Amino acid sequence: MKTRSQIKLGFFILFYFTCFFLFCSLIIRFNERQFYRRMAAVVAESEEPSNTLYALKEPSKEAISSGISILERYGYDGHLLTWKERAIVLLFALSTICPLFAILFFSQYKHTKFRIQELTKYLKQINSGTYPLHPYETEDEFSLLEDEIYKTVSALKESHNKAVSAKENLAKNMADISHQLKTPLTSLSLIVELMQQYTEKPELKQLTEQMLNQTDHLRSLVISLLNLSRMDAGILQFIPKEIIIEELLFSAAEPILPVLKEKQQTFQMQGNLDCSLFCDIGWTIEGIGNILKNCSEHTPNKGSILVSVFQNPIYTEIQIEDNGEGFTPVELPHLFERFYKGKHSAKDSIGIGLALSKSIIERQNGEIRAENRMEGGARFRIKFYKI
Repeated sequence: MKTRSQIKLGFFILFYFTCFFLFCSLIIRFNERQFYRRMAAVVAESEEPSNTLYALKEPSKEAISSGISILERYGYDGHLLTWKERAIVLLFALSTICPLFAILFFSQYKHTKFRIQELTKYLKQINSGTYPLHPYETEDEFSLLEDEIYKTVSALKESHNKAVSAKENLAKNMADISHQLKTPLTSLSLIVELMQQYTEKPELKQLTEQMLNQTDHLRSLVISLLNLSRMDAGILQFIPKEIIIEELLFSAAEPILPVLKEKQQTFQMQGNLDCSLFCDIGWTIEGIGNILKNCSEHTPNKGSILVSVFQNPIYTEIQIEDNGEGFTPVELPHLFERFYKGKHSAKDSIGIGLALSKSIIERQNGEIRAENRMEGGARFRIKFYKI
């Protein structure tokens, strides 16, 4: 299937070669006319015109050789046109041929550039999650590449749909499992509390207290795994709302205040605390809370945790620092990996908190990274970019 531009180009080439053929015919006819006129002059000056005409019609090799010698003696080199006339004809021929090649080159360049732009646009749509059909419906030198891209896109789309379906099924199964686990865990907690009420032995009270702590820890683990599976499947919805950062940080620190008090750790905030942040309040509180909890766990008794807030036209940054032992070079690349436990991690840590925080922040057009402070201790830098 040919495009309209290709048909027009074909007609133009046909017209051009027709004109070029006519031009060549005119050149030949011009040379013949020049030869005819000069021979007429030679015949008119000849003493025996009949001999001259006979020699012109059926020349012998001896006559041709003898005539060439005579012509060369008088300065004739076998050309009918002078060097100026020949230069004019050559320039005219070049001026006729060069535009054709220029037009062909420009047309091919324009078409190639257009097709490359179309294929680039097509690939960008694929990267953005859109899977359109053929962007260009004509046959040309790019059609084979386009067909291969389309086949690859179709395979990727099918693979993507299968992956999404598998993630949704996994999230559903995790939700079912967590729901099934919540009931026995709640029952177990009630049983342990009753055991505490009906026993008076200190040893049993201590054991029941440990059982209750482990039950709460197990319930927290189930909820974290459920949230991660939902986030992986892309079915976890974020509802952004505006909130003052100071209020957000107080809410995130509230669950760990008893731990801070027990370890005699100080918690301070500074910077642009009165600025606002547009985010999902509940999930953001959980994400920041996990980081604050991590800092508290790795900060010694009577240590300190400092939260600094910075804001500019591009992003809002929250820095969380502690004066603990910091990170080792081995730990830094793996801090936000799931189920990764550092060298100084708590015994009951399972390595989900930081991974969940990273997912929550990145889902809200943000980023997080960890580093060591020059003065010692850890620093988490969270940036929420403005849309």
